[in-house]
Amino acid sequence: MRKSLSLHILTLFVLLSLILGACTPAPTAVPTTVLAEEEPTTAPTDAPAESPTDTPAPAAGEPVKIRWFVGLGTGTNPDQIDPEKAVVEEFNKTHTDIQIELEVVAVKTAKDVLSTQIASGNAPDIVGPVGVAGSNAFAGTYLDLAPYIA
Repeated sequence: MRKSLSLHILTLFVLLSLILGACTPAPTAVPTTVLAEEEPTTAPTDAPAESPTDTPAPAAGEPVKIRWFVGLGTGTNPDQIDPEKAVVEEFNKTHTDIQIELEVVAVKTAKDVLSTQIASGNAPDIVGPVGVAGSNAFAGTYLDLAPYIA
Protein backbone atom coordinates (compact mmCIF):
# COMPACT_ATOMS: atom_id res chain seq x y z
CA MET A 1 0.00 0.00 0.00
CA ARG A 2 2.81 2.48 0.90
CA LYS A 3 4.62 1.77 -2.36
CA SER A 4 1.42 2.35 -4.33
CA LEU A 5 0.73 5.60 -2.46
CA SER A 6 4.28 6.80 -3.08
CA LEU A 7 3.92 5.99 -6.78
CA HIS A 8 0.66 7.95 -6.94
CA ILE A 9 2.22 10.91 -5.15
CA LEU A 10 5.23 10.83 -7.46
CA THR A 11 2.97 10.66 -10.52
CA LEU A 12 1.01 13.65 -9.23
CA PHE A 13 4.23 15.60 -8.72
CA VAL A 14 5.40 14.89 -12.24
CA LEU A 15 2.08 16.02 -13.72
CA LEU A 16 1.85 19.13 -11.56
CA SER A 17 5.52 19.93 -12.06
CA LEU A 18 5.17 19.93 -15.81
CA ILE A 19 2.05 22.08 -15.72
CA LEU A 20 3.15 24.48 -13.02
CA GLY A 21 6.78 24.57 -14.06
CA ALA A 22 5.79 25.96 -17.42
CA CYS A 23 3.59 28.65 -15.83
CA THR A 24 5.29 29.55 -12.57
CA PRO A 25 8.51 31.52 -12.17
CA ALA A 26 11.13 29.98 -9.93
CA PRO A 27 11.86 31.50 -6.51
CA THR A 28 15.18 33.29 -6.22
CA ALA A 29 16.28 31.43 -3.09
CA VAL A 30 16.49 27.68 -2.63
CA PRO A 31 14.68 26.90 0.63
CA THR A 32 15.38 23.81 2.59
CA THR A 33 12.87 21.74 4.50
CA VAL A 34 11.27 23.78 7.25
CA LEU A 35 10.13 22.00 10.39
CA ALA A 36 8.20 24.34 12.62
CA GLU A 37 6.78 23.01 15.86
CA GLU A 38 5.54 26.25 17.39
CA GLU A 39 6.17 29.15 15.04
CA PRO A 40 6.68 29.12 11.29
CA THR A 41 10.18 30.00 10.22
CA THR A 42 9.64 30.38 6.50
CA ALA A 43 10.76 33.59 4.84
CA PRO A 44 7.32 34.66 3.59
CA THR A 45 6.17 35.45 7.14
CA ASP A 46 9.30 37.44 7.96
CA ALA A 47 9.71 39.53 4.83
CA PRO A 48 7.54 40.45 1.89
CA ALA A 49 8.04 38.18 -1.05
CA GLU A 50 8.88 39.46 -4.49
CA SER A 51 5.93 39.69 -6.80
CA PRO A 52 5.76 36.94 -9.44
CA THR A 53 6.64 39.46 -12.14
CA ASP A 54 9.85 40.39 -10.30
CA THR A 55 11.10 36.83 -10.05
CA PRO A 56 13.27 35.92 -13.01
CA ALA A 57 12.72 32.72 -14.92
CA PRO A 58 15.39 30.08 -14.36
CA ALA A 59 18.50 30.61 -16.43
CA ALA A 60 19.11 28.24 -19.28
CA GLY A 61 20.16 24.89 -17.88
CA GLU A 62 18.88 25.62 -14.35
CA PRO A 63 16.05 23.45 -13.02
CA VAL A 64 12.54 24.75 -12.46
CA LYS A 65 11.81 24.87 -8.72
CA ILE A 66 8.48 23.45 -7.52
CA ARG A 67 7.49 24.32 -3.93
CA TRP A 68 5.52 21.66 -2.01
CA PHE A 69 3.73 23.07 1.04
CA VAL A 70 2.84 20.56 3.78
CA GLY A 71 0.95 21.52 6.92
CA LEU A 72 -2.80 21.67 6.27
CA GLY A 73 -3.27 17.95 6.80
CA THR A 74 -1.55 14.97 8.33
CA GLY A 75 1.73 15.46 6.47
CA THR A 76 3.39 17.02 9.50
CA ASN A 77 3.15 13.86 11.59
CA PRO A 78 6.68 12.70 12.46
CA ASP A 79 6.16 9.33 10.76
CA GLN A 80 5.21 11.05 7.50
CA ILE A 81 8.00 13.60 7.19
CA ASP A 82 10.73 11.08 6.34
CA PRO A 83 8.66 9.45 3.55
CA GLU A 84 7.88 12.92 2.14
CA LYS A 85 11.57 13.77 2.18
CA ALA A 86 12.29 10.44 0.47
CA VAL A 87 9.78 11.20 -2.31
CA VAL A 88 11.41 14.60 -2.85
CA GLU A 89 14.91 13.14 -2.81
CA GLU A 90 14.01 10.37 -5.27
CA PHE A 91 12.21 12.78 -7.59
CA ASN A 92 15.06 15.29 -7.51
CA LYS A 93 17.64 12.57 -8.20
CA THR A 94 15.77 11.44 -11.30
CA HIS A 95 14.86 14.85 -12.72
CA THR A 96 17.53 17.36 -13.60
CA ASP A 97 15.16 19.91 -15.13
CA ILE A 98 12.62 20.08 -12.26
CA GLN A 99 13.40 20.12 -8.53
CA ILE A 100 10.91 19.91 -5.65
CA GLU A 101 11.46 21.95 -2.51
CA LEU A 102 9.62 20.69 0.57
CA GLU A 103 8.18 23.19 3.06
CA VAL A 104 6.78 21.56 6.21
CA VAL A 105 4.92 23.95 8.53
CA ALA A 106 3.24 23.10 11.83
CA VAL A 107 -0.51 22.46 11.49
CA LYS A 108 -1.46 25.17 13.98
CA THR A 109 0.32 27.88 11.98
CA ALA A 110 0.07 26.47 8.45
CA LYS A 111 -3.18 28.26 7.55
CA ASP A 112 -1.69 31.66 8.44
CA VAL A 113 1.60 30.92 6.69
CA LEU A 114 -0.14 29.77 3.51
CA SER A 115 -2.52 32.77 3.60
CA THR A 116 0.49 35.08 3.84
CA GLN A 117 2.28 33.33 0.99
CA ILE A 118 -0.79 33.56 -1.25
CA ALA A 119 -1.46 37.22 -0.36
CA SER A 120 2.16 38.16 -1.03
CA GLY A 121 2.18 36.52 -4.46
CA ASN A 122 4.47 33.75 -3.26
CA ALA A 123 2.06 30.81 -3.27
CA PRO A 124 3.51 27.30 -3.35
CA ASP A 125 3.01 25.12 -6.41
CA ILE A 126 1.69 22.08 -4.53
CA VAL A 127 -0.29 21.99 -1.27
CA GLY A 128 -0.93 18.72 0.52
CA PRO A 129 -1.69 16.39 1.99
CA VAL A 130 -4.62 18.50 3.03
CA GLY A 131 -7.70 17.72 5.07
CA VAL A 132 -11.25 18.88 4.40
CA ALA A 133 -10.98 21.89 6.74
CA GLY A 134 -7.65 22.97 5.26
CA SER A 135 -8.92 22.58 1.73
CA ASN A 136 -12.15 24.44 2.42
CA ALA A 137 -10.23 27.30 4.04
CA PHE A 138 -8.69 28.03 0.63
CA ALA A 139 -11.64 27.16 -1.62
CA GLY A 140 -11.43 29.06 -4.87
CA THR A 141 -7.70 29.72 -4.67
CA TYR A 142 -6.49 26.40 -6.05
CA LEU A 143 -5.88 25.91 -9.77
CA ASP A 144 -8.55 23.72 -11.35
CA LEU A 145 -6.59 20.94 -13.04
CA ALA A 146 -9.62 19.34 -14.75
CA PRO A 147 -8.99 21.06 -18.13
CA TYR A 148 -5.36 19.91 -18.07
CA ILE A 149 -6.21 16.36 -17.12
CA ALA A 150 -8.94 16.06 -19.78
